[in-house]
Amino acid sequence: MLKKGFTTPFWWMLVMGVIACVMSISMLYLLMQYGAHLSMLTRMSLFYLPVIMFVEAAMYWTIRKRMTHRRDVWSHILLFTAAYALNFVVRVVVSMVFILHSSVVVSILPYMRAIGYGQLYLFWGLVVVAHVFFARVLIKAFAKGPVEEVGGGNLLDDVLD
Repeated sequence: MLKKGFTTPFWWMLVMGVIACVMSISMLYLLMQYGAHLSMLTRMSLFYLPVIMFVEAAMYWTIRKRMTHRRDVWSHILLFTAAYALNFVVRVVVSMVFILHSSVVVSILPYMRAIGYGQLYLFWGLVVVAHVFFARVLIKAFAKGPVEEVGGGNLLDDVLD
Protein backbone atom coordinates (compact mmCIF):
# COMPACT_ATOMS: atom_id res chain seq x y z
CA MET A 1 0.00 0.00 0.00
CA LEU A 2 1.40 3.39 -0.98
CA LYS A 3 1.63 6.01 1.71
CA LYS A 4 -0.29 9.16 0.88
CA GLY A 5 1.92 12.24 0.72
CA PHE A 6 1.52 15.19 3.06
CA THR A 7 1.59 18.12 0.61
CA THR A 8 0.13 20.93 2.74
CA PRO A 9 3.58 22.26 3.76
CA PHE A 10 4.66 22.37 0.12
CA TRP A 11 1.65 24.45 -0.91
CA TRP A 12 1.91 26.69 2.15
CA MET A 13 5.58 27.51 1.52
CA LEU A 14 4.95 27.94 -2.21
CA VAL A 15 2.15 30.45 -1.60
CA MET A 16 4.26 32.28 0.99
CA GLY A 17 7.13 32.40 -1.49
CA VAL A 18 4.91 33.88 -4.18
CA ILE A 19 3.55 36.50 -1.75
CA ALA A 20 7.07 37.38 -0.59
CA CYS A 21 8.26 37.59 -4.19
CA VAL A 22 5.40 39.93 -5.15
CA MET A 23 6.16 42.10 -2.10
CA SER A 24 9.85 42.25 -3.00
CA ILE A 25 9.15 43.11 -6.62
CA SER A 26 6.71 45.86 -5.63
CA MET A 27 9.19 47.26 -3.09
CA LEU A 28 11.94 47.26 -5.71
CA TYR A 29 9.59 48.93 -8.21
CA LEU A 30 8.65 51.67 -5.73
CA LEU A 31 12.28 52.31 -4.81
CA MET A 32 13.20 52.59 -8.47
CA GLN A 33 10.26 54.97 -9.08
CA TYR A 34 11.57 57.30 -6.37
CA GLY A 35 14.96 57.31 -8.08
CA ALA A 36 16.84 55.22 -5.53
CA HIS A 37 20.13 53.97 -6.89
CA LEU A 38 20.48 50.44 -5.55
CA SER A 39 23.45 48.19 -6.07
CA MET A 40 22.94 44.74 -7.54
CA LEU A 41 23.66 43.18 -4.13
CA THR A 42 20.94 45.31 -2.51
CA ARG A 43 18.46 44.36 -5.23
CA MET A 44 19.23 40.68 -4.80
CA SER A 45 18.96 40.92 -1.00
CA LEU A 46 15.27 41.68 -1.42
CA PHE A 47 14.77 38.18 -2.81
CA TYR A 48 16.65 35.95 -0.37
CA LEU A 49 13.54 35.18 1.73
CA PRO A 50 11.40 34.21 -1.29
CA VAL A 51 14.23 31.99 -2.51
CA ILE A 52 14.45 30.34 0.92
CA MET A 53 10.69 29.75 0.83
CA PHE A 54 10.86 28.17 -2.64
CA VAL A 55 13.76 25.92 -1.59
CA GLU A 56 11.84 24.82 1.50
CA ALA A 57 8.77 24.13 -0.65
CA ALA A 58 10.93 21.94 -2.90
CA MET A 59 12.30 20.10 0.15
CA TYR A 60 8.78 19.53 1.49
CA TRP A 61 7.76 18.15 -1.90
CA THR A 62 10.77 15.82 -1.84
CA ILE A 63 9.97 14.41 1.60
CA ARG A 64 6.16 14.51 1.36
CA LYS A 65 5.82 10.74 1.84
CA ARG A 66 8.42 10.48 4.61
CA MET A 67 7.08 13.03 7.09
CA THR A 68 6.06 11.18 10.21
CA HIS A 69 6.34 13.95 12.81
CA ARG A 70 3.86 16.53 11.60
CA ARG A 71 4.10 18.57 14.80
CA ASP A 72 7.61 19.67 13.80
CA VAL A 73 6.38 20.53 10.30
CA TRP A 74 3.56 22.68 11.64
CA SER A 75 5.88 24.32 14.16
CA HIS A 76 8.25 25.31 11.35
CA ILE A 77 5.51 26.60 9.10
CA LEU A 78 3.65 28.57 11.77
CA LEU A 79 6.79 30.12 13.29
CA PHE A 80 8.13 31.12 9.88
CA THR A 81 4.75 32.56 8.87
CA ALA A 82 4.49 34.40 12.20
CA ALA A 83 7.98 35.87 11.72
CA TYR A 84 7.11 37.14 8.27
CA ALA A 85 3.64 38.42 9.26
CA LEU A 86 4.83 40.15 12.45
CA ASN A 87 7.68 41.77 10.56
CA PHE A 88 5.22 43.12 8.00
CA VAL A 89 2.75 44.33 10.66
CA VAL A 90 5.45 46.14 12.64
CA ARG A 91 6.70 47.82 9.46
CA VAL A 92 3.20 48.96 8.55
CA VAL A 93 2.48 50.28 12.05
CA VAL A 94 5.77 52.19 12.24
CA SER A 95 5.20 53.60 8.74
CA MET A 96 1.68 54.67 9.64
CA VAL A 97 2.96 56.46 12.74
CA PHE A 98 5.44 58.34 10.57
CA ILE A 99 2.89 59.21 7.91
CA LEU A 100 -0.23 59.96 9.96
CA HIS A 101 1.18 61.30 13.21
CA SER A 102 4.27 63.29 12.38
CA SER A 103 3.96 65.24 15.66
CA VAL A 104 4.26 62.01 17.65
CA VAL A 105 7.42 61.01 15.77
CA VAL A 106 9.48 63.70 17.51
CA SER A 107 8.51 62.41 20.94
CA ILE A 108 9.19 58.73 20.15
CA LEU A 109 12.33 59.33 18.10
CA PRO A 110 14.64 58.11 20.91
CA TYR A 111 12.72 54.83 20.98
CA MET A 112 12.77 54.23 17.23
CA ARG A 113 16.17 52.56 17.32
CA ALA A 114 14.95 50.21 20.07
CA ILE A 115 11.80 49.47 18.05
CA GLY A 116 13.93 48.71 14.99
CA TYR A 117 16.24 46.40 16.94
CA GLY A 118 13.25 44.73 18.58
CA GLN A 119 11.71 44.08 15.18
CA LEU A 120 15.00 42.72 13.88
CA TYR A 121 15.60 40.41 16.86
CA LEU A 122 12.01 39.18 16.87
CA PHE A 123 12.09 38.39 13.15
CA TRP A 124 15.44 36.61 13.10
CA GLY A 125 14.78 34.85 16.40
CA LEU A 126 11.56 33.35 15.04
CA VAL A 127 13.26 32.46 11.75
CA VAL A 128 16.10 30.65 13.55
CA VAL A 129 13.71 28.73 15.82
CA ALA A 130 11.53 27.84 12.82
CA HIS A 131 14.54 26.47 10.97
CA VAL A 132 15.56 24.38 13.97
CA PHE A 133 12.21 22.64 13.52
CA PHE A 134 12.83 22.41 9.76
CA ALA A 135 16.19 20.74 10.43
CA ARG A 136 14.44 18.28 12.76
CA VAL A 137 11.91 17.50 10.02
CA LEU A 138 14.69 16.80 7.52
CA ILE A 139 16.68 14.68 9.96
CA LYS A 140 13.64 12.59 10.84
CA ALA A 141 12.61 12.26 7.20
CA PHE A 142 15.98 10.95 6.06
CA ALA A 143 16.69 8.79 9.13
CA LYS A 144 16.72 5.04 8.66
CA GLY A 145 13.67 3.24 9.93
CA PRO A 146 13.85 0.52 12.56
CA VAL A 147 15.09 -2.84 11.31
CA GLU A 148 12.36 -5.45 11.31
CA GLU A 149 13.20 -8.99 12.28
CA VAL A 150 11.56 -11.60 10.08
CA GLY A 151 11.41 -14.26 12.70
CA GLY A 152 12.63 -14.88 16.19
CA GLY A 153 14.47 -18.12 15.34
CA ASN A 154 17.60 -19.15 13.55
CA LEU A 155 18.46 -18.11 10.02
CA LEU A 156 18.53 -21.71 8.81
CA ASP A 157 15.19 -22.77 10.31
CA ASP A 158 13.44 -22.40 6.93
CA VAL A 159 16.04 -24.56 5.20
CA LEU A 160 16.06 -27.33 7.77
CA ASP A 161 12.28 -27.81 7.88
